[in-house]
Amino acid sequence: MKRYFLFFLVLSFVHFFGNCASTISLEGATGRESVAEHATDAGGGGETVSEEVNKHENTPEKGTAELLSPEKGATERLPESSLVKPIQLPQDEAPHNDPVEWWYYTGILKDAQSNEYGFQLVIFQLDIGTLTLFLSQFAVTDLATKSFHHESKTAFTKTPQPKTGFKVAVGDWFVEGHKGKDHLKASMNGYAIDFQLETTKPVVLQYGNGSMTLASNKPFYYYSYTRMKVTGTLKVKDKPLQVTGLAWMDHQWGTMGRPGVDFEGWDWYSLRLDNKTELMLFLVRNSKKVGDFVGGTFIRKDGSTVELKKGDFILKATGQWKSPHTKAVYPYGWTIEIPSLKLKYTVSPLLEDQEVYKKVRDKASIYWEGVCQVKGTEAGQRVTGKAYVELTGYAPK
Repeated sequence: MKRYFLFFLVLSFVHFFGNCASTISLEGATGRESVAEHATDAGGGGETVSEEVNKHENTPEKGTAELLSPEKGATERLPESSLVKPIQLPQDEAPHNDPVEWWYYTGILKDAQSNEYGFQLVIFQLDIGTLTLFLSQFAVTDLATKSFHHESKTAFTKTPQPKTGFKVAVGDWFVEGHKGKDHLKASMNGYAIDFQLETTKPVVLQYGNGSMTLASNKPFYYYSYTRMKVTGTLKVKDKPLQVTGLAWMDHQWGTMGRPGVDFEGWDWYSLRLDNKTELMLFLVRNSKKVGDFVGGTFIRKDGSTVELKKGDFILKATGQWKSPHTKAVYPYGWTIEIPSLKLKYTVSPLLEDQEVYKKVRDKASIYWEGVCQVKGTEAGQRVTGKAYVELTGYAPK
């Protein structure tokens, strides 16, 4: 679910702009509650998709234990009711009039010399009263130099929508696409991307039917393209490199509770295996209503899916890493087991320091998101792959 959620980061910007009362009129702290409580139903005409998709030195973390799913109802798919409208594509690719929405891409690439790079590009759309805030986050993990680089931008200008598909921009950074064929562009000091993406598998409706509740009684929607072929140019220190690889795209929108208020944070895992299967898992920590809760989706080679619920999987952290920048202590390295599917994985970060902390006003907005190696077995057969993991809410209060 997620990627979720850099919503912490968005809220810090809401707080910042809310305090700039002399320049911009916003609700400030009360605006956060308003964002979480006022949703406009998504929808529109079009073809319903739901019918098309088959159903270092690591120090062991004290107290690490099996992470269980929520009590009944906490993350169950929402029933088809007047509040829930089935996801319809391509109409739902475009922006909605909901409190929060994001288009989120992560990927792993190789250049002609087989140097590896990870990238993250996300654009958030956040409605704040009469204003709409756009926040974009861009990051590159350069595994050749073992370094991590990130930057962010904000804007209040809506992007005119094309006749088909979608486009969302913050300055000269943008994401655009139609029916699983997307174009991404962003740049920062030393790095720039200009990528073409094309999905190789059907769209995945997360939570079984693409909708759930998250510390709210209103729907939160989520679909993914889990295996998108990437081609294009990565500039490294202004030198253009032709790269190829695979990316994962999440699109989420709707109404959710308040991070840091209704729940502490979340962990999100996206595994892409070399045998053309994928796995998404999430853990929302310390919800005031239900405690920790988890869920996920396993995607088979043919694109059919298995929804993962309470008790379906065991997730354990094997170590921890303390940030030299923020003193946040993150879980570091994981084992995952799904007994019913005979799946076992070990997930290991490929670089310790992949923490996003620059230009962040609020400690709740600091997070770790990075490239990981995956090794394991599926039905006794060895598998390898790569993953992106996101960890929020670990910075000291």
